Amino acid sequence: MPGSIPADLLKALETRLQVPPGWLVSHLALPVPAVCADDAFAAAIAGSGAHATGAAAHGCEAIGRQAARFRAELGLTLAEVARACYVSTTTLSKWEQGTFKRAMTAQRLRARERALLLVPGQLLALPAAHPAVHEGKWRVVVKTDTLEMEIRRVAECLATRGRHLLKPQQPLDARARRDADLLAHRYGMSRHRWPLVDVAVSFGISLSHAQQTIARMIARAAQFEFNIAVLDSIVEASAAGLSLATAVTHGRMRELLGPLLSIERAAAFANEVVCRRIAGADDGMPDACASIQE
Repeated sequence: MPGSIPADLLKALETRLQVPPGWLVSHLALPVPAVCADDAFAAAIAGSGAHATGAAAHGCEAIGRQAARFRAELGLTLAEVARACYVSTTTLSKWEQGTFKRAMTAQRLRARERALLLVPGQLLALPAAHPAVHEGKWRVVVKTDTLEMEIRRVAECLATRGRHLLKPQQPLDARARRDADLLAHRYGMSRHRWPLVDVAVSFGISLSHAQQTIARMIARAAQFEFNIAVLDSIVEASAAGLSLATAVTHGRMRELLGPLLSIERAAAFANEVVCRRIAGADDGMPDACASIQE
C-alpha cells in the first residue's frame, strides 16, 4: 500500500481518521487497554493516539459506565444520544450497561464521544465529572464577532435545551426555530422588526403563549454557564467610565455590539440570560424590553 498511495494522501487519510502518523502502514496496531483507574496513566493513553484503534471488548464495560454517567450529567436521554450516534436505543443501552460484548471500532468510539460533547480520548480517561459540566451547569463557549450574533447562538442553545450542540450543523426544527426567534426578538435580534404580538400571530400562537415561551427560556438559562468573550469585552469597556453614548457611537463598543443592537437591549440580555451587568445601561433596560408586554 505505501508504494501505491502518495505520502500526502496517506497523511490526509490519517488526519481524517484521527490516528497517529504512520498508523495506516503499521502492521502492529495495538488494541486499546482497558480503562485504568490511574488518572495519570489514563491521560497518557488518551494523549497517545492509542484510542484511534478502537476499544477492545473487555474494556467496553467500563467505558460504557463512564459514558452513561456523562450522559446523566448532561441531562441527555438514551434516545438523544442514540440518534447522535446513529445507533438504536437498545444498542446504546446494552453498551452503557456493559452487556454489549463486542469490540468498538475507532469510528464508533469517536461518534459516542462527539455525542457526549467530548474531545477524542476522553472516554478512555477518568475525570471526576464531565469536562463540559461545572457545578451542574453546561459550560458553553460562544465565539462570534458581535453580541448580535452571540444572542442568536444563545437563543438557539436555549430553544433546544443545548441539544443542537450534539449536531451543530443540523438545522433546527420548526418549533426550536420559532422559540429561538421569540427570545432573539426580546433583544431586538428577531428576523422580524414587528411588535411581539405580530410575531406571535405569524407563528400561529397567542401573545401570552409567546410571552410564556420567552420567560421559560430565560429561566432555562440558569442551567448553562455561557462563556461569551465579546460580552466580556463590552462589560470591561462599560466599566472604564466613558460615556456609553459616545462609546457606542464612535468607539469600539459599536463594533462589539453589531450594527443593530442597542446598548440597552445588550444590557437586558446580559442581566437576564448571563447574569452580567453593563455599567451605565441599566436605566434603559425596562423600555428596551417592553416588547414582551405588548
